[in-house]
Amino acid sequence: MNLKRVVPVFILLFVLTAAYSLPTAPPPSGIAAEELESRLPGVQGSQRLDILLQLLFFFQRQEPPKALEYGNEALELIKNHPHSRKELDLVIALGVANSVAGKAGKAKEFLARAEALVRSSGAPRDRARLDQLRGDIYRNTDDSKRAVTFYEQALQAFQELGDKEGIGTSYNYLGMAYWELSDFPGVLDAYMAAAKIYDQIAAHRKNAYLHNNIGRVY
Repeated sequence: MNLKRVVPVFILLFVLTAAYSLPTAPPPSGIAAEELESRLPGVQGSQRLDILLQLLFFFQRQEPPKALEYGNEALELIKNHPHSRKELDLVIALGVANSVAGKAGKAKEFLARAEALVRSSGAPRDRARLDQLRGDIYRNTDDSKRAVTFYEQALQAFQELGDKEGIGTSYNYLGMAYWELSDFPGVLDAYMAAAKIYDQIAAHRKNAYLHNNIGRVY
């Protein structure tokens, strides 16, 4: 084995894994999250629902317990302030948060609820988002091989739609699944593709998250 060739490849692989293993929504800056949380005591109704949704999106992957706290409150609040788009965003994000928290049963319940909502809307982008959620559920229950199938389906759908954000996140999730399958060439290809997309869309907040992830490598 030529170590001079292999070592640099694995260094690059670790850096890319740290840099682009990013959530759908980037983590909040401390100021943004704290500001939103500070507003909650003084607001009610649909305005409170909007803030709860933002906080759920912020924390769905980094801090699932906090995300579930906000999401479950939003779930109760939306009953009095019905909104089909917000409801779909809510149940998908709750599916993600429960999946990351290791609550596969609850994640599947929210998936089923989201599927019902998407049957009504029929929007191709929403169907692709469901495939991402299915992939998340399988990846977080140690079935990354099956997760790859759903992430690839989502990727294809987003490519057909020209949705670069969706393309980038799909490549990102594929990279994470390939990592768990020890398919290192697949990891490298997926993360390189995600990196290219994120550069194209100038995902500055995700690039900022890069520094946190690189620190975790060490």
